[in-house]
Amino acid sequence: MLNYRSVTLQMLIKGIRAFSPDNQNVIEFFRPLTLIVGENGAGKTTIIECLKMACTGDLPPNVRSGQSFIHDPKVSGETEVKAQIKMRFNNQLGRPVVTIRSFSLTQKASKQEFKTLDSTLSTTNPITGEHEAITNRCADMGKEVPALMGVSKAVLENVIFVHQDESNWPLAEGATLKKKFDDIFSATRYTKALEAIRKLKTEQAQEIKENKLKIDTLQKDIDLAVRLRESIKEDQTKADVLKGTMEQASNSQKKLQEELKTLTLKSRNMHEMSNCLKVLEAQLESKMKENSRLFDQMDVELEEPLEELLKHQRECEAEYEERHRRSSEAADKITRKKMDAEGVKRAISEDLARESKLKAEAEMHQQSLKGRRDFSRRMAEAHTELGAEAPETDPAVDNFQQKVVEYAAGQAETMQAMKQVHRAEEDRYSNLVAQAAGELNQVEQSCSSNTTELDRYVAQTEEKRRRQAMLHVTEGALAESEKQLADAQQHVRKEKETLESEELAAKISAARGKMDGLDRKIFDLNRDRDQLSVASEDMQRLRLMKEQQTKKTSECQQILDTKRNAITDFVGEEALNAPAQLGVATRQALQGLEGRLKQQNARVQEKGNELSGVEAKLHDAGQRKRQLEQQRDTIKRQLVGAVQGILDLEQVESGTVSWSTTLESTQQTLDKQRTSNDSYNAMSKIFSDFVKRGKDPAQNCCPVCTRKWKDRTEMDTFVRTYEDRMKNDGAKKAENEKAVSAIKSRLGQLQKMQPSYLKYEDVKSELQKMEELVIRLQEDETKLTDMMDSLSAETLEIESLKQKGTKVVKDVESIERLQQEMAQLARDVSYREERMPSLEGSTRSIQELNEEMAQLERDRKGLGTEREHLEGRLKQLENAVRWAETKHRDMREEYLKAEQRQKEFNQLTEAIAEAESWAVKLRGDIAAAKEKVAPLREQKAKHESAREAARK
Repeated sequence: MLNYRSVTLQMLIKGIRAFSPDNQNVIEFFRPLTLIVGENGAGKTTIIECLKMACTGDLPPNVRSGQSFIHDPKVSGETEVKAQIKMRFNNQLGRPVVTIRSFSLTQKASKQEFKTLDSTLSTTNPITGEHEAITNRCADMGKEVPALMGVSKAVLENVIFVHQDESNWPLAEGATLKKKFDDIFSATRYTKALEAIRKLKTEQAQEIKENKLKIDTLQKDIDLAVRLRESIKEDQTKADVLKGTMEQASNSQKKLQEELKTLTLKSRNMHEMSNCLKVLEAQLESKMKENSRLFDQMDVELEEPLEELLKHQRECEAEYEERHRRSSEAADKITRKKMDAEGVKRAISEDLARESKLKAEAEMHQQSLKGRRDFSRRMAEAHTELGAEAPETDPAVDNFQQKVVEYAAGQAETMQAMKQVHRAEEDRYSNLVAQAAGELNQVEQSCSSNTTELDRYVAQTEEKRRRQAMLHVTEGALAESEKQLADAQQHVRKEKETLESEELAAKISAARGKMDGLDRKIFDLNRDRDQLSVASEDMQRLRLMKEQQTKKTSECQQILDTKRNAITDFVGEEALNAPAQLGVATRQALQGLEGRLKQQNARVQEKGNELSGVEAKLHDAGQRKRQLEQQRDTIKRQLVGAVQGILDLEQVESGTVSWSTTLESTQQTLDKQRTSNDSYNAMSKIFSDFVKRGKDPAQNCCPVCTRKWKDRTEMDTFVRTYEDRMKNDGAKKAENEKAVSAIKSRLGQLQKMQPSYLKYEDVKSELQKMEELVIRLQEDETKLTDMMDSLSAETLEIESLKQKGTKVVKDVESIERLQQEMAQLARDVSYREERMPSLEGSTRSIQELNEEMAQLERDRKGLGTEREHLEGRLKQLENAVRWAETKHRDMREEYLKAEQRQKEFNQLTEAIAEAESWAVKLRGDIAAAKEKVAPLREQKAKHESAREAARK
């Protein structure tokens, strides 16, 4: 018994060691202990080995790959012995399972061949009653059987079914002992768990390091943030200082603006003087022209010498300079006097404004005094308790004000005393409100706790009701369960009676007795045949040799007939005509194919390496192409977003528009606009000067041609004309400046994005080259792939020919081996026929003994079949009894569970009733508390109202 439910029941051993291949004796294992007793060599250890083999599928030690484990064919006189181990056991669930393992041992000419045949695991479905089975083709029997038994394979091998030759494994070396214990105690799981823990520890340590690095980074960021905050504070301080500086600068600016106004005034005066100077120069020029004209009209030339004339000229020039100086001084005096006059005018204006302000303030003061007297009069009339008459004059108002101050001080003292009284009253009402609030809070808390307790009782009641609904068992169901239990018990009795009535044990015992009698007869016949065999050993050997000779001849001819076409296709028809050279020819042909295959594999390897290199280059080129495409698209999006409305990038790419041409044309347009702007500025200055000079009444001439005005209308027409031209030029200048600003913006954007455009062009060029490289590599890849496919097809063809050739070589080797064995057998037969003695005195032949033994074996086999049928029927009835008992036991457990559920149902009913009574009591307490809440709230509100009244 392996555990509390897994039990080994029976085992049948056929053809294992000393057990006969025809053995039908079933070994039955009794509970709780089975003793195996027998002489040496009886097969006690074989039973343990077969148990281990049936459970784990492992051969015992020292069996020469299974050849010593199977019954020797020489002992049975057969060329092949088939063995079988059939074991019946109950799995962990108590269900019967049968495992069958089959083997064979074939006697060859010079060796024995061991084979493992099919293994089967079968059981019966407890629900459908159908037979279910799996074989070793579907599952690993060495794992399935231990899993069904609930014991690991290591425990079965090294503890339960340990072989006596391996029972000293606890004294083995450390490594072997550790492996055994690891397998027994499944230490590999713990080792894997430790490895997982170590791996997790390493990962956690790595994560900790990463987190530390993150913390260090964050700390650096925090320090940087602190420094930035300090820097911000310093910058704020500097900004405040700069604000002060800006205020000072603003004040200075105001002063400078005032100075600028003064200088502007001076400049205007100087401009006027300049205009006067120009007028004087024009007059001088006209005088000089007049002098020239007069000089031309002179009839008599001056006869004075040149020195006198020059002297007279210098005197005139000195006189002119003196007069000019006096004129300048007079003009300066006039200017100073004008400025003094303007200063006096400003002073007079300021004095007038100050006088008006003082008059307004005096009027407002008089109105304030009047309002003060009116207010005092109204206050005296309204407050007769002051005992004062209505004041009419300012001194009377001052006296009335003093009385009001004294009366207010007395009222303040009275009010302070009333405040103290009212504060005491407010404290009393506050205490009453706090007391009422405390009582109300206590009642509300009691109500809340009772509500919580009530909810808990209600929840418990609902839970108990839910459990009660789950546990509810009707009386009819309990009675039905009891009836099913009685029916199951009756079914158990019927099955036992059926088992007893058929007397299968007696019938099986009688069949075993008959089989024992047949076994004794067969034993006697075997003894007689062995005695006869000893006398005719040479004849038997000769017969066996002839049979083997005939068999091998047939096998050789069969191989030649079946493989003739394959051999002919491989080495040709001529090789069959020379059988002695057939092996050499096939082996040489196979070696040639192997050489071709080696060369072909080398070519495939070479082309594969080339293809791998091309694929690697193609992969790198594809990656670089994708990178360039992404880079191109990124730069293109930047360029499109930057030059949108300035330049169409699609036209640039198509060649319709050039970036450099657009840049140069934009620069030229800007230069033209700037030149035009300068022209407008120059013309504006000239026109402005013309207008000013045209408006100047002192000149009274055209600024362009210095011609005198005919009248005022001509001068106004001239001024309006140039003012209109100035306005038109100003509008054109403004439009031109806007155009210049827009062109400068476009030009700046183009210049800014020119490096990106050049990079874009480089990327496009590189991308085009990369696309050409990818196309070339794809073509190379296609060529190499085609070559690889062709080489692979040739390789597959050569491998197919090699496989066929290998089969042909094996067949030819089999033919040569059979021919050698046939030649040897022919020599042995000839040798034994020459020396074979004659047999005399034998009453019965071996053939007759064999026929009689065959008849006895048939009779024994029939009895064995009958016994197996009876045993199967017995097992079927025993299983039916066990099944009925199991069902009865299950029904009894169900009935006991139903009784227990009914008992729990009754207990829950009582608990629910008790909980409901407690819930009723709590609801009463909650209702009483709620009744107290309203009066307490009214009392609290009353005290609060009284307190508010006292406050008012």
